[in-house]
Amino acid sequence: MKTIRILLALVFVLVLCSVKAQDKSDKPASVIFTAGWSFADLNQGNLSTDARSGFYIGLRRDIKLFPTLHIETGALYVQKGATRELNDSREEFELDYIDIPAALKLKLGGLYALGGVSGNVRLSSKIGGEKAKGIQPFSLSSTLGAGFKFLMFSIDARWNHTLTDILKDNEDDRMFNSYFLIGLSYNFHRR
Repeated sequence: MKTIRILLALVFVLVLCSVKAQDKSDKPASVIFTAGWSFADLNQGNLSTDARSGFYIGLRRDIKLFPTLHIETGALYVQKGATRELNDSREEFELDYIDIPAALKLKLGGLYALGGVSGNVRLSSKIGGEKAKGIQPFSLSSTLGAGFKFLMFSIDARWNHTLTDILKDNEDDRMFNSYFLIGLSYNFHRR
């Protein structure tokens, strides 16, 4: 619980810094349209799972604090979940979320690396094709990534892992989302 409070405080500070940086900047933040492939898995003790392939799409904002240090925020629709084997049966988890990332981005020429947190708001959850009520409506995840920007395009890869249990009222066998995103982005130029 202490870790969650620290990460929420970090998100608050990043958002506050981005607002202050935007006020001082003579140029508006870059808007980035992004889309790509998501490869998600569920971690729950020793249970065997098969990852779910899906996609993500959304918008990000890149706010320059210093020439090499930026803040990136946004909103992404991301497909997550997996198929798990339990007592000779298979349960397919189809989990769809809106991710709201907040990350510090270090840029060196066209290369960049980033790290931060992401709030994940559940849009829908199905287990075996039927609506599931046992999935938390909100979770928090950590994010690490790297990429390369050329002209107005960029390509990057990001790894995310939830920091909180995604199951409601579950104390024995906690479950976490772990997902990898790789995609292409189009950066709208600043005016």
